[in-house]
Amino acid sequence: MPHITLPLEAGTLAPVFDVTVGYPEGFYSGDTRPAVLNSVHMIVDTGASNTCVSKEIAAQLRLIPIGKVPFESATHTIEVERYFADLCIPIGDHPIHIRDHIVLQLPAANNKVNGLLGLDVLKKIRAKFLIDLKNETFTLET
Repeated sequence: MPHITLPLEAGTLAPVFDVTVGYPEGFYSGDTRPAVLNSVHMIVDTGASNTCVSKEIAAQLRLIPIGKVPFESATHTIEVERYFADLCIPIGDHPIHIRDHIVLQLPAANNKVNGLLGLDVLKKIRAKFLIDLKNETFTLET
């Protein structure tokens, strides 16, 4: 089965994937494909219902807002933009492509992480994962 094992990030004990994010293929026309970002650092967040990208990533890709929705954090609720985006998740030699997926704007990002890989994507790819705290690794299998 295709799988990938990653170290847990020091300080957070969370896995970070370098996900390819692109302008949704179903939303462009002509021969020129819009920008694709190959190294969007996305933390796997099993507490997040939705996959999110930072405002900066959305701007770089020129993602078109499709409306706002409530975003609930542990402490409060705010309104955030929704976008369509294409995602490519590196799982061993078998990357998984997800087309025209709804992502939310991440309310806060930092220099290391500019997105969240949420349960919506993990469920869609039918992921099985193991968090090994003894060896500080994260294995994702599809």
